This record gives sequence, structure tokens and C-alpha cells, in this order.
Amino acid sequence: MPRTSIKLAGVVLAAGLAAAACGTVKMGSAAILGDQRITSSTLSAQVSDLNTSYQANKPKVQLQFPAQINVGSDGGKLEISGSRKDTTVNTMDAFQAGVSGVVGSLQYNFDPSHQHWHYLALDRYDLRTHDTSLTLVARDQKTGFCLVQSSAINPTDCQKNNPNVVGNQAVVETINPGFNDIYDPAKDGQYIDVTGLNGTYEFIQWVNADCRLSDTGPGGHTWATVLNINATAATPTVTVTSQTPLWNNYYAGLSNAQKCLPAETVRPVVSE
Repeated sequence: MPRTSIKLAGVVLAAGLAAAACGTVKMGSAAILGDQRITSSTLSAQVSDLNTSYQANKPKVQLQFPAQINVGSDGGKLEISGSRKDTTVNTMDAFQAGVSGVVGSLQYNFDPSHQHWHYLALDRYDLRTHDTSLTLVARDQKTGFCLVQSSAINPTDCQKNNPNVVGNQAVVETINPGFNDIYDPAKDGQYIDVTGLNGTYEFIQWVNADCRLSDTGPGGHTWATVLNINATAATPTVTVTSQTPLWNNYYAGLSNAQKCLPAETVRPVVSE
């Protein structure tokens, strides 16, 4: 039986640039990651049937979503570089331009849809219950971003087809002010498994959830929208509702320290 994918189109995960910082940094006029912005008016939904894999003779239903990193026009560029001395380790230390210290890791992505180095754990996606408990139901399997604006700005395309690259700033990923990088829903791991779900849920998007990057602060790290999902129907459906997400008020009520999550150091495991 085929895997069925419900495609959620138009989700915008935006990282703008501004002048405030989160965490301990050394700043001059350096680029600063900024707010995530999403509005329900940018969302639409459609159902797609993908006959691409099987799982123990049982169908899987996956909520697929696009992701977009926008860099605000009112600041500097967002630049992440990766360095390693040799290939005895399969990750690189990541650095943000203008910021002191390591800000995470890069790892080579071997999926046929895009083989290059990804900056891990920049974005996160949760599906939670649409009630006051906001219970976590499922997580995404997205494996980070190669932050590429264009071939002119990023000529190596995050060292595409070059998993063995080594050295200082072996990988440099850049998005300039006012530009973006967009990942379509078909990229590997860009889904949440919703098999068996039927109800109303909150789809929550994060950027810089662990506050590792310099940005405008955790108040702008997350947003949510409400979805009706029926993954038990013969043709699964997803619709965006007009209901107000409970998540937004809950998150706004947290202290800044509570809004910064523990760092995730392991990339998601994609289970087909």
C-alpha cells in the first residue's frame, strides 16, 4: 500500500535581520538573525498521493510542508560557515559571521534530492493538540538547511557533491538582506507522520529555537496555525481553519529563558 502525503503549501519560516541579540555574542555591525513570521493568509492545503514507499504493508500518511528562510532587508547578511580538520568526523563546527564561538553543526546530506552540507537544527516543526494542554503529538523529520540565496552568492551550493571537503570555512552558506532560501515539500524529511490522526491540531513552526544564533530574541522564534487533519479517511485531508492558535499566547507568556529550548545535537532520523 502506498504512502500518502498531505501537502501543506505556503508555510513561511522567516529569518529577518535586526539589531538585538539573543545569547552571549560579540557584535559589531554583523548580521543578526531575526523574526520568524507566518500568517494564515499564506497557507493553503491540497492532498497528494505519492506511490513511492511501503511500510510493513500499512499505509503511512505524512503531512508535507515547505519551508522558507527570509533574511530581513533592514540588517546584514546571514552567513553560516563550517570547518573541520579532517574526515575522521562527519560533521563540521558551524560559525555565524560576527558572532564568537560555535553555533552548532553542519552535516552532509546524502539524499538524492539535494546532496550538500546542511546547517542542522535551524528550524523545527511540532504538531500539538488544539487545547490548553498543547500536548506534543508528532515532530518533523527535517534535516536542516543549506542556506543558499543564488549560484552567484553561493557558487559551491553548500559544497554540493563534495562530502569530503575539509579546512577552515570549508563550507560557507549565505543569504543577503532581503533575500531567501525556499525548500519545497518534496525534500527529504520535510514531513510529519500523521498516520491515524483525525482531529484539530496546532502546526507550530520554530526558528533558532535554542537561541544559538544572534537574533532579535526568542519572542520572535515561533508561530502557529490551526489545522483540521483527517488521516483516517480513504483520501486523507488537511485544511487550515480560522481558529486562533492557543500556542501563541502560551509561548508569549513564557520568560525568555523558558523560550530557549535545549540544543538538539542529533539530526532527525528519517523513517520511510
